[in-house]
Amino acid sequence: MEFFTYQQGELYCEGVAVRKIVERFGTPLYIYSSQGFLENYQRVREAFAPLSPRVCYSVKANSHLAILDLLRRQGAFFDVVSLGELRRVERAGGSASQVVFAGVGKEEAELWEALEKGIFLITLESLEEARLLHQVAERLGQVAPVLFRLNPDVSTSTHQYISTGRREHKFGIPEEQLRSFLEKEAFHLPYLLPKGIHIHIGSQIQTPESYRAAIERVRAFLSSLSSSWDWEFFDLGGGFGVDYEKIRGTSWELFASSLLPCLKELKLALLLEPGRSIAALAGILVTKVIRRKEGKNKIFWIVDTGMHHFLRPSLYGAFHRIWPVVAEKTWEEEEGEETGDVVGPICETGDFLGRDCRLPCKVKDGDLLAVFGCGAYGITMASHYNSHPLPAEVLVQGEKFYLISPRESYEELWKRELLISPDFSFPHLE
Repeated sequence: MEFFTYQQGELYCEGVAVRKIVERFGTPLYIYSSQGFLENYQRVREAFAPLSPRVCYSVKANSHLAILDLLRRQGAFFDVVSLGELRRVERAGGSASQVVFAGVGKEEAELWEALEKGIFLITLESLEEARLLHQVAERLGQVAPVLFRLNPDVSTSTHQYISTGRREHKFGIPEEQLRSFLEKEAFHLPYLLPKGIHIHIGSQIQTPESYRAAIERVRAFLSSLSSSWDWEFFDLGGGFGVDYEKIRGTSWELFASSLLPCLKELKLALLLEPGRSIAALAGILVTKVIRRKEGKNKIFWIVDTGMHHFLRPSLYGAFHRIWPVVAEKTWEEEEGEETGDVVGPICETGDFLGRDCRLPCKVKDGDLLAVFGCGAYGITMASHYNSHPLPAEVLVQGEKFYLISPRESYEELWKRELLISPDFSFPHLE
């Protein structure tokens, strides 16, 4: 838990009681620990320190401007997958020169703007994208620094939706295609500057074996090339897992001790793209119990948030620890006395935050529950489904806390929508 602790039966984020924050801003509410983000970022750097890695925080995990600014001030680079994320980094005080631009669907206009702004590196996901980027760079009169994302065809023990390194996945370039391109075509594309190889084999990976296999594929691939390239970088990607059940961070020492020897053999500067491992355990989602409902064979705790604000349980079947904000004992000290589902207000059977959760029997209407491990892929995947406003977000720093996103109003739900009616003024297009 580290950044969220129970003190005399009450949950704290750093030095602030969670209940105090809720009294100020209501529920549902995302609460982030600045200490959590900073310490997790430093742990990555320290674990791989022998290779002096550039740590490129994966913006998609949690893209809030305040979080990006917090990490930028620590020297972080950034991994983005869209023009919107690039502009977020800039709005937070960063620059394109600190950004690796990945993603399978980069459009021509996005490539143009990235080059024009002096992007650090662009990761190419296909040969078609490589040829398009060369055309854009040629028109711009600027050489494009690129990484080639190799698809290493490596299996991982993770959910099928977040496995990204198999041949059947949409990500990366198969070895034989990339080898042929580098040996026959790339020399004739002078506006592409190959700088390195990139891989990303999946998310929520708990052990280093799959990474070792992928690194070995990269080493063998580079050795097999008959043409000579002045490679500079190897980007290992991200995907390092956290323990949501025990609320424990990434085992960086385990990954580093296993991977550093084979990484050193590549003799390339190391890039890492952690997102979840920095953000996940640095945030919680606080929700209020609307009512305790007793079904025929099950108890339901109906709360004021759900899949629309936190999608991971519904989308991946992901487990997240749920426990009352005020509790005499933690789940580590007692298993709980009642078993039931924590469900939201959305009109979907898949709208749940936890199934078969063991909670203390004292949980009743109006009580506050904390969903742990929500700092990553929480608000970034949220929606307005069933016309619910987005929750507020708060950042805690020591004994102080700051509102970094106010709760949406109902009026904001339809601010982009136009009525076609004589009673309303709207743009008319021929």
